[in-house]
Amino acid sequence: MTEELTYLAMHLRKQDALELSRSTTRTPKQTLLDSWDVSEFRKLYRSDDETPIAVVGVVPCGRGAGVPWMLATDEVNSMPLTLQRESRRVFRKLKSKYLALHNMVDAENSVAIEWLEVLGFKLGQATPFGPFSLPFIPFGWSR
Repeated sequence: MTEELTYLAMHLRKQDALELSRSTTRTPKQTLLDSWDVSEFRKLYRSDDETPIAVVGVVPCGRGAGVPWMLATDEVNSMPLTLQRESRRVFRKLKSKYLALHNMVDAENSVAIEWLEVLGFKLGQATPFGPFSLPFIPFGWSR
């Protein structure tokens, strides 16, 4: 799995790579490997030619709550309907497992923000976050 995650880290969408650089001082590769390791739900998506194109996970944070995350390459844009169907399917599965899901998204990551809204997450107001105190938006869902 390390090879696939390394590939993803090296080919992230511009907005995903920027979000990582704004939220942590660690490398994209280390962040991705560690996030994969601590997630209790995780899934790697591949293109038709088996190239890794996206990864999602949920890190448990106690009392039935989880921290969802997703990172992708630009190739994920070539399959919007598949991604939409799969994202909705995964979100339904997660909603049956968790009482609440919450995380932060870079206030400049318009693609992720739009996607979170489509999936039904509630978004809050931008607040300073991370080692550089840059604006991030809290998002969440709860039963």
